[in-house]
Amino acid sequence: MKSVLSVSVLVLAAALAAPAMAADGYLDLNYGQVGGFGTDLDRIQLGGAVSTEVGANGWNIQADAQFSRLSDGGSSVNYSEGALHAFYRGDQYAAGGYFNVSDIQTIAVYGLGFEGKAFFDRATISGSIGYESLEAGSSDADGWDGSLGAKFFVTDNFTLGAGFDYADVNDSSVTSWSLGGEFKPETMPVSFFAGYASHEADTFFPIVGDESDAWKIGVRWNFGGGTLKDRDRSGPTMRTGSSFLNSAM
Repeated sequence: MKSVLSVSVLVLAAALAAPAMAADGYLDLNYGQVGGFGTDLDRIQLGGAVSTEVGANGWNIQADAQFSRLSDGGSSVNYSEGALHAFYRGDQYAAGGYFNVSDIQTIAVYGLGFEGKAFFDRATISGSIGYESLEAGSSDADGWDGSLGAKFFVTDNFTLGAGFDYADVNDSSVTSWSLGGEFKPETMPVSFFAGYASHEADTFFPIVGDESDAWKIGVRWNFGGGTLKDRDRSGPTMRTGSSFLNSAM
């Protein structure tokens, strides 16, 4: 879908230009595997995000994108995601809305919703809820998804987190649980991260089977911020990628 590709390219270009702009951002690359399709699929993802404050009144905009490639031997599937966020951020919380668009094979997903975060000294609590419209060939379906997450700062540059996602589209639902962590050496702009997610669908779902799981390890190049905690409180704060695909993949 050309619109997703265009948004994604613009976001990645903006992330590359972030140091020259009054903006914070990052680029990341990760490798992992997705199970539950009768075999383990290799997955490579390239992503990026950039955010900037609009004026001096606490309002911010964020754009993020992600390219993913699933492969098994000689066959492969590509999918893309792009999202735009507008939110208010203060010392204790951030709240706003998002619009995202995703494309995987013949399936296109459009999402619109609300999201927010609460900031504590050593933790961040996040959540979102939104409407999803799914187009698969000549068929359309509507639904909703929601997420909850928590991130704990062991140090300002070492985080551990957990998340819960739920999506319901056309009377089919999928539930996802995830765990992850990220570490950044004090004197480097590069951080390293890893994650695991388990998905369970109670009826037929257009992307996953009854059960699937996924893991990933990656590296992230950070622009504009200091520590991981600084990035969480003043950089691309909001969740990246499609809420629907985060639930299903």
